[in-house]
Amino acid sequence: MICRSRLASLLGVLLLQACEGGANGGDVAYDELPAAQVDALCDYMVHCGIAASTALCADVWDELLRPDPDLDAAVAGGSVKYDEDAAKACLEAIRGGACSSGFFTGEPPAACDDVFQGTVADGGACWIDEQCVSGECQSDGCPDACCEGACVAATPDAAIGQPCGQGCVEGAYCDVNDVCAALKQSGAACDGGDECVAGLNCLAGTCQTGPGKDEPCLEFQCALPLACDPGTLTCKPLPGEGDACLPAAGNCLIGLTCSEATMTCTKPGGVGSACSGGLIGSGCAGAAYCEIADGATSGTCVALKADGAACNDGGECQSGDCTDMLCATPPVCVP
Repeated sequence: MICRSRLASLLGVLLLQACEGGANGGDVAYDELPAAQVDALCDYMVHCGIAASTALCADVWDELLRPDPDLDAAVAGGSVKYDEDAAKACLEAIRGGACSSGFFTGEPPAACDDVFQGTVADGGACWIDEQCVSGECQSDGCPDACCEGACVAATPDAAIGQPCGQGCVEGAYCDVNDVCAALKQSGAACDGGDECVAGLNCLAGTCQTGPGKDEPCLEFQCALPLACDPGTLTCKPLPGEGDACLPAAGNCLIGLTCSEATMTCTKPGGVGSACSGGLIGSGCAGAAYCEIADGATSGTCVALKADGAACNDGGECQSGDCTDMLCATPPVCVP
């Protein structure tokens, strides 16, 4: 199996690290990367009408994203090389992404591929994929949290017409017969969204962008970056602060939460405040998460839990990690 497999790019696992503050211009030093990557992502999201403001957007990502101590250790120890120029190019590609391309939910920009480069040759010891020149660290598994593995030759993506294996080449998808096929263009017949090229959805059996502003939603979808308004079932921009919303839909601009009391989008509050979650994020400000009872559409902001406290998922924990139903700080595996 692949040991702690992650995409070695700035967008892997919803970006690699949390941040505070921002950084723009020039090459991007590694200690500036957490702030710079969220800066770029929030610029993109605000420009495209997905987030309420850069500040509220950054608050959400700071809540969601956690540092990767293994990657930090690997960069510090030299087993992973960090390329400042590649990071700058990657961030510029993120910031300038087309709003209609499906970029945010699709593959990371190609410019991000070279930000982290492994130095360990095939057969060498590794703990994370980024350490390997090949990008693949393989382990047979172990009972402990840290599994030492060995770098192995990269598994090539399957070409069009070949069995899918671990993945298909760029521009292809894995069809119902487990064979790689070319992504479909606008107007082509389809059975699922992953069959269509970036920016298109499979709607009513056809690859298409979807309905435009004020048009009826098609299978609850719209042309990006519009969203299906749950009240009118027409395509609208995401509602902003003070606009009407539905708590169960969590359909406010990122950074806002839908108040059940006013049925409008509002800025999130801290511990003790009412919350209903959000499009992304907990819907709470500061070190808190939204605790919602089963069957309810809203709840109360509760302080994040310390290590050892019972949990259902990492979003409840200060560490961001819930293991065996207990909050815990993951160990640093890279020596």
